[in-house]
Amino acid sequence: MAERFDERPCIRFELDNRAEQGATALRVGAALVTMLAGAWLLLLPYSVPRFVAVAGLGFAALWLVRAARARRKAKLPIGAQPRDYLELRPEALCMRHGGTEQVIPWGEVVSVAIDEDRLLVVVERRNASAIMLEPQYRGTALRPLAEAVHGALVQSRITELSRQAAHG
Repeated sequence: MAERFDERPCIRFELDNRAEQGATALRVGAALVTMLAGAWLLLLPYSVPRFVAVAGLGFAALWLVRAARARRKAKLPIGAQPRDYLELRPEALCMRHGGTEQVIPWGEVVSVAIDEDRLLVVVERRNASAIMLEPQYRGTALRPLAEAVHGALVQSRITELSRQAAHG
């Protein structure tokens, strides 16, 4: 019976580029509004609004840098673009974001939960920081993504238990 679980295919979620472009457009819009508000606050004669203005301008600059990086990545030829994905393999959770791949064996995963406040899937790990998964992958939303990750975790645990039972 353990062989059946080992033969199951991996589940792959590709990054939804349209959603990424939509988020980038929202960030640019928010940065422009924040920059205008920050400039107005800088003109006021009081010191407290100036501190708020400096913080707002700093966040706006970060949003614009992030938007520029996303645009630069989108302009690469199709074959040269790093393909960001989340892959649920029988032995590990694998993800690529920004060109770096991260492999987390299921044995390191403690739990999978949904953070309702931030709308993220939280993958808790042993002796490492949690991984936050945004529902930014094509064809899935927050709950189905969490269910898929949790299902892969449960299947890996069943596979491990059946291996242990087979070996005594």
